[in-house]
Amino acid sequence: MKTFRSHIYSRFLSGMKSKVVSISYVLIAIILLFVTTNINWGKDDWKGALESDAKGYYAYLHAVFIYHDLNFSFLEKIESKYNQQHIYYDYRSNAHGVLINKYYAGVAVLQTPFFLAAHALTILTEGDLDGYSKYYMLTISISSWFYHLVGLYFMIQLFQYYKIKPKIIALMLFAMSFGTNLFVYTIVEAGMSHVYSFFLVAFLLAACFKCFVKGEKNQLWKCSFLLGLIVLCRPINALVVLFIPFLFPTLKGFFNVLRKYCKLPQN
Repeated sequence: MKTFRSHIYSRFLSGMKSKVVSISYVLIAIILLFVTTNINWGKDDWKGALESDAKGYYAYLHAVFIYHDLNFSFLEKIESKYNQQHIYYDYRSNAHGVLINKYYAGVAVLQTPFFLAAHALTILTEGDLDGYSKYYMLTISISSWFYHLVGLYFMIQLFQYYKIKPKIIALMLFAMSFGTNLFVYTIVEAGMSHVYSFFLVAFLLAACFKCFVKGEKNQLWKCSFLLGLIVLCRPINALVVLFIPFLFPTLKGFFNVLRKYCKLPQN
C-alpha cells in the first residue's frame, strides 16, 4: 500500500515536468494547510466555518443525508443550537408557499466526499450527527484546501501546454495562491463557491485545450460535464466559454475547429 501511494504521489508530481514547479506546489500546499488549521481548527474557531451564502451552499448535504428534508425546516433548530447570532443567515426562499434553498447545489456536490468522510468519523467517535458539529466543519476547510490545490494542478497543465518557463509558472502559482482573493476564499471563506469555481474553470480550460486545440475528441464529454457543474455552482460562470477562443494560437484555428464540430462547410 505504501509503494502504491508513493507511486501515485510521484506520478502526480511528475506531471508538472519541473522540479521548481513541484517544489513550489508542495510549499504552497504546506503553507495553506498550516494557515487554515491554525485559523479554523483551534478552540471554537470551527463554529464559524460557514457564513452567509456558504450556509445555503452547504445546506443540501445535511438536508439530504441527515434530515431528509429539502424544505430545510431544521434551520431554526440548528441556528439556536449553535447560537451565533452574528452569523445567522436564512438561505431559504418562499416559492408559492414552499420553502426552498435559494442557492445552487454545485458546491454541495463537490463537498459531498468530504461531508461523508466527516459523517463516518462522527459516527465512529459517537459525535453529534447534526451536520454542524466539529468534524463536519473541519472538512469544509479541508475541501477548500483540496480544490485550491487541484485547481492549481490544472493551471500548471495549461501553462505547460503553452511552454511557459518553469520559474514563471512557479511565480504565477504563488501569485494566484497568495496575491489574489483565492487565498481568502480558501482560508477565511472556505464554504463560499469561489474556490470550487476556480477548480472547475481550471479543469475545464485544461480539458478544452486537449479537446479543441490538441484534437482529443474523447475529452468532449469531460468538457460538457464540467460546464454543467460550473453552471450548477454559479450560472453566471458559464461565461467561461468566452475564454475558449483564446486557447487557440489564432482565431482562424478556432473557427476551423468550430466548423468541424458544428459540421459547417469549410472555406
